[in-house]
Amino acid sequence: MANDMRSGERTPLRVEQVVEGRSVLVRVAGELDTGTAGTLSATLLDAERAVSPPAPVVVDLTGVSFLAAAGLSVLVDHHERCAALGSALLIVPGSKAVRRAMAATGLHARLALIPAPR
Repeated sequence: MANDMRSGERTPLRVEQVVEGRSVLVRVAGELDTGTAGTLSATLLDAERAVSPPAPVVVDLTGVSFLAAAGLSVLVDHHERCAALGSALLIVPGSKAVRRAMAATGLHARLALIPAPR
């Protein structure tokens, strides 16, 4: 779990998976770092089993306040896994912190980023 800098308390990562037709939506909120990346990876494995290719797995990161290298690594790994399944991993980057982490690593050009649904 990640530390909440304001209160000194640990902030849990919240992950929710919803099957929408043939695709799967994974909503993520909190801080995504070394301590929480495994939770997201496990949920994405479940999503990959539930999706019906060529429908996508959509990862909504609008609730993520911090994205560390471990979280980026999970996204890259599952991007590749989805492609191998004949599907796609589509990412809603959301917050400025997430967009900044992706831009700093060049992953914004490698991963499939989509705007937040309205």
